[in-house]
Formats: sequence, structure tokens, C-alpha cells
Amino acid sequence: MQVLLGSEYTVFKVDGDIDAYKQLKEFIDLNFSAKYVKENILLIPLSTENNHKRKFLMKWLYSEYKKETKNFKKELKFELIKRIDKPIHIHFLPKKDQAVTISATFYDNQVCQLILDSKNDNCNLFLLQYFSGYIRLKSLSFNLYEVTVTTNQHKQSLQEFFTKKSMRGVSVNMQYNAKALELFLSLIEEETPLSDVDRAFKILKVDKSDSLKEIKKTYKKLAKTYHPDLSSLEYEESTKKFQTLSDAFTLIKKYKEVA
Repeated sequence: MQVLLGSEYTVFKVDGDIDAYKQLKEFIDLNFSAKYVKENILLIPLSTENNHKRKFLMKWLYSEYKKETKNFKKELKFELIKRIDKPIHIHFLPKKDQAVTISATFYDNQVCQLILDSKNDNCNLFLLQYFSGYIRLKSLSFNLYEVTVTTNQHKQSLQEFFTKKSMRGVSVNMQYNAKALELFLSLIEEETPLSDVDRAFKILKVDKSDSLKEIKKTYKKLAKTYHPDLSSLEYEESTKKFQTLSDAFTLIKKYKEVA
């Protein structure tokens, strides 16, 4: 572990298996309004409240640092406690042998199969949320998933997915045939343009015949899933999805009021 006492932030660079720090992350999620500024960088904002919890966290991180560092400095503990009100960056840096490999195979029935060679729950959860609504787990034994790609939005998401270098702090090694991916995407027909209202119903996965009460219930459930403070997706991505859901619900609400 590395500890950097910056002028603006206190930075901890945590090396090792992400699962080994699951308890630490759970404590942070429970007690602080922490956000992922990147997939592996957790930010605990500036605060003058809950100083006892921030002090406990500093001691916890120092104890981890002490375990991993032979020439640790005792005075660092007191220096960290002095800085409890400053923003904290925690970088989770997985070891190379902790990287997950994802292999992709493309089929002419609009299905892309993804195989994970890791049983990291965070990676599985990331996949389910990233491809929410059009992915299914085909085999738990092999971490085999099927992604059904039928729309332009699906196509774009799949293309962007293969550029990812990490998922929730775990390095990713993507294995796929670039030409096969290009052919796979080219065979998917362009979707028929939808009106703004129809697109809104599609985003929330509800029908026009559903009552506003039913639609609101669905919206709240989806909004909770993609809220930036709750989602396992990276902060910018969850914020974008959350805003899309909010805009869709606002449009549907206006449509229902007029109808």
C-alpha cells in the first residue's frame, strides 16, 4: 500500500486482491457518501461530520499500510488523523494475476456470448447492470452470458464494452475477433425511428396502456438501480443512465396528463 499526503487529498493506493478489501468497501459504503470517480478510484468527499467514523477509517487504512510496509513511519498515523476532514481517494490496484479474462463469440441470431474466467461477484454484477435488460446467465458453472443485440443502443454499448480496461477495479483482458465483431454488428438491422414518447416508454420498459401509478413504480425501481450513489457502474455512466430514466419518466408523465 502507498500513502500520499497531497495538499488537497489524502490518497491510499491499495494493492492486492479486491475481494480482500470487501469488508473495507462495505464499511465505506455504509458510512460515507463515497463515489467512484473512476472504475477503481473511490472518493470520500470533504466533510466535517462523522469525524469519529473518519478517524476509525484512517486507523484502519494505516493498519493495512503497517502490515504491508516494513519501514513504516509511526508518526504517519497521527498525521493521517489530523487530516480526517480532507477528501480521501482510495485507489484499488489489483495484482496482474487478479485480472479477469472475457472471451466473446458472435452468432448470426444476434447473440454475443461472453465467458468470464473469474468468479469475482463485482464483475458479474457489472455485466448484469451494463447490459441490463438484454443479457442472461446461461451457465453459472462457466460464467457464460448471452447478450442479445437488437437495437442501435445495444450495438453501441457492445462496441464500447470491448474497449474497457477494467471493471470495478479489476483489470480486464478482452479476447475477441475484431472482424467478427464488425460483421456481427453490421448484420443487425437498423431500428425503426421512434417518437420521443415511444422511446420514453421503451427506455422504462413499460406499455402505453399501463397506469401512471404502475409506470412510476417501475421508474423508481430502475432509478434506484442506476442512482450514481448506489449503482455498481462507474459514476459518469450511472449518472447518464439515471438522467435518461428521469427524462423518460417526465415525458411519459406529461403524455399521460394530456391523454
